[in-house]
Amino acid sequence: MKLKFTIPGPPVAKQRGRMVPLQSCKACGRKTTRRQCICGSSDMTLVTVMNTPATATVQYENLVKLMASEAMSAAQIVEPTHETLRLEIEAAFIMPEARRCKKGCALAERGACKRLHDGDFHSQRPDADNIGKSVLDGMLKVVYYDDSQIAQLSIEKFWSATPRAVVTVETL
Repeated sequence: MKLKFTIPGPPVAKQRGRMVPLQSCKACGRKTTRRQCICGSSDMTLVTVMNTPATATVQYENLVKLMASEAMSAAQIVEPTHETLRLEIEAAFIMPEARRCKKGCALAERGACKRLHDGDFHSQRPDADNIGKSVLDGMLKVVYYDDSQIAQLSIEKFWSATPRAVVTVETL
């Protein structure tokens, strides 16, 4: 199996949920950050609640799932594979206008330009591993059953005029 698809737009890093300390009212059960509940009771206990990740992460994972399922349909693959896989992710980030090299730059012709060019490596946030996590989680149960099936993973970040993520999946 060989599958290649493009996820349009800037790649989004996986954000992890956080534990949030709250007060739980013993009288009505509401959770709040206050010392006294809106029901009037001040008999509170400390609880921790898992805060869900940002909606941008969830939306990006849904976009990955959609693009992966379209690629699976185009390749006439009906269900996720159980085989060992190699995955390549090429994440392209849009260049800021202020740091982009202008056309006809004399320094660029000599290779001395310090501004950004198409294909230059992207060495700032978001981290490559967190981009990989969001892409892998989006393909879960669509392309493969468990991400432990991935034996090789390659993630490359670079600058481009068109933000996107290109994913290549191959069986080993």
